[in-house]
Amino acid sequence: MPVRLHQIETPEPLALDHRPVDALIPYARNARTHSEAQVALIAGSIREFGFVSPVLVDGAN
Repeated sequence: MPVRLHQIETPEPLALDHRPVDALIPYARNARTHSEAQVALIAGSIREFGFVSPVLVDGAN
């Protein structure tokens, strides 16, 4: 049986944009809600340990 070689298209690299957290607009219909105290704890953890997974936002922020 002959071997077929296929051209594999590589996707365009993603554009990374660093934004301050305060510039992001929360999604009004987000099912995951946190109290102000929880948000402060999460923010402190991110400051201390960093954030491994990027946050994805759409064009509307």
